Amino acid sequence: MVLKKDLEKRVEKKRAELDLVKGELIELSARATAIEAVINELLSIIKALPKDDSENAETPDRELRHGSDVYNAREALRKAKKPLYIDRILESMGKEATPEARRSLGGQIASYVRNDSIFTRTEPNTFGLKEFENLKPEPESETETETEKDYAVFHKLKEELSEEITENGVSVN
Repeated sequence: MVLKKDLEKRVEKKRAELDLVKGELIELSARATAIEAVINELLSIIKALPKDDSENAETPDRELRHGSDVYNAREALRKAKKPLYIDRILESMGKEATPEARRSLGGQIASYVRNDSIFTRTEPNTFGLKEFENLKPEPESETETETEKDYAVFHKLKEELSEEITENGVSVN
């Protein structure tokens, strides 16, 4: 019978311990509920705030899907380090500059231009990158640009024609 009384005492102690733990559990549950309410309130305040400029900062690699036409166009422009006409962009991407391809890629890039994101439009159907805006212009290289070459050829032809005309007795200025 002593054994029975000892076991009953142990049972009573464990029940008291269980009641104490259940009380603590109820208290902790109430605290957890209050903390969840505070978290939800803070989240609703965050949603109501206007977006930060740092949140809108350009993250090109995240915005453009790797391997997409727009991604490849950006890489072509980065490689060229200057704005390019849409045909040149397509050629550097290894695509044929068909009217459909020009319209498609031009439209895709133009949507980024309208959103003032990633791309810029320097001339009709000529696109650059916003990241170029912060770069210092590179010093003029010793090689002539295409326009300079065309100008030189024009003036050479003009001189040759002037000489031929004056040799035949007609003067043109």
